Amino acid sequence: MVNFVLRPLILPLMLLLILLTSLVAPLGTAHAWDVHQTLMAAITNDDLQVSEVSKRPYLNQMVKTPCANEEEQVLGNLAAQLLIREEKIPRYAKKHDCAKAQSVLSLISGDFVDEPDQGMDQELPEQMNGQAIDPKGDRPHMGGLKGMTSQGFRHMFFPGISWSQPLVTLQFPFRKLGQAPERFEKIKAVSDQFFKEGKMFWGIRTLMWSFHYLQDLYQPFHTRQVPALDLLPVSFNWSPKHDFHQLEHFVASATHAIVNYHLAYEGLAMAWVQNLTDDSFRACFQINPEASQNVPQNRPENIIEGVVAYSSSKANRLGKNLALVFPTEIQNADFDLNRPDDPDTIDYDNLISSAEHEDADPAFKQALKEVRETTCDLMKQMTMATWGELDRAFNQVTSNSAKTGK
Repeated sequence: MVNFVLRPLILPLMLLLILLTSLVAPLGTAHAWDVHQTLMAAITNDDLQVSEVSKRPYLNQMVKTPCANEEEQVLGNLAAQLLIREEKIPRYAKKHDCAKAQSVLSLISGDFVDEPDQGMDQELPEQMNGQAIDPKGDRPHMGGLKGMTSQGFRHMFFPGISWSQPLVTLQFPFRKLGQAPERFEKIKAVSDQFFKEGKMFWGIRTLMWSFHYLQDLYQPFHTRQVPALDLLPVSFNWSPKHDFHQLEHFVASATHAIVNYHLAYEGLAMAWVQNLTDDSFRACFQINPEASQNVPQNRPENIIEGVVAYSSSKANRLGKNLALVFPTEIQNADFDLNRPDDPDTIDYDNLISSAEHEDADPAFKQALKEVRETTCDLMKQMTMATWGELDRAFNQVTSNSAKTGK
C-alpha cells in the first residue's frame, strides 16, 4: 500500500477521480450568505455611510403596497415568467396593511432580498411552461434535485477550469456551471420593466430578488467548486488493489469537507457583519466614491462578469487560510454543519476572540487576519455594487418620470 500526501502529489489522480465519480454527492450548498437582510441593513446604514444614504432622496419616497388580489395576480405572472414555484413566494399582503404606503428605504431593508432562499428555486421539475429548467444539466453537480440544495444551480456560478492554473480552478465538469448570472440579468430586466411602467412596489421587490443573486456571487464558495485543495482531506491510502469504491469514498469525504468549510465561512463572516461596533469592520460597508469607477454601471453582464472574476480570484487565498482557521475536525464525517436535525455548531465569537490571547498560535492569528481582510474586501465591493444598482434603478425612475411628466 502507498500513502499519498494529497496536496503536492495527487493532481492528476484528483482530476481523474473527479471525472470518474462525478455522480457522487454534489459539491456546494444552496446558501451564500445566511441572511441577506443583515447585509442590506449594513449596506444601507446611514451611520456607516457617513450621510451618503441621506443624499439619496429616492429612499424617502413613499410607495403604495399591493392588496392580496393584486399580489396573487402579479406573483402568478412572475412565476410563469421566471420559472419559479409560486406557492413558495411569501405573501406580503398577509402581513401588511395595503392601505399604508411604505418608504423605499423600508422596502429595500426588508426581507424581499431573502425571498429567493424561501423555496422558489427548489425542487423544480424538468420543465415549466414548456421551457427546460436546467438545459445544460448543471443540477447534479451543484446541489442535486431534492431539498434546499436543489436551488444551488441558480445561486452559484463556477467559471470552468483553467488549464494554466488547474490547482486553483479545479472543478468538474470542466465547463462553466450555474445560472446565477442569468438569474440576475433576467430578474433585473423584469424589475426595470416594472419601474418603467410606474409599478414601484414590484420594481423594488424584484430588484431585491436580483440583488440576492448578485450578492450570492460575492461568496467565493459560490464561484469556485473547490476554493483550495487545502480544504480537502489531507491524505488517504490507495493501492491498485483498491477499486472505484474507495475513490468514491474519498470524493464523498471531500464533498462533506467543502460543505462544512462553506457553511463555517458564512458563519464566521456573518459574526463579523453582525458586530459592526467594531470600527475596523464597519469600514467594510462604507461607500467609497473613489471606488465607484470600478463598478460597471451599464450592462448587467459587465457587472456579473466583474463580480465572478473578483470573487473567484479571492477563493484560493480564502480557502488556504480557512484550513488554518478552523480545526481539522471540520473534515470529519461525524462533524456536520449541514445536518438537517441537530447540526454541529461552531462558536464563532469565541473563535474570533481567541486570536487575541497571548498564547494564540501565530499561524492561526495570521490566517484569521487574512480571512477577515478578504471578507472585508468582498463586502466593500458588494456594497459598491449594491449602491450602484440602486442608484441606476432609481435614476431610471426619475428619468422616466421626467419624460412622462408624472
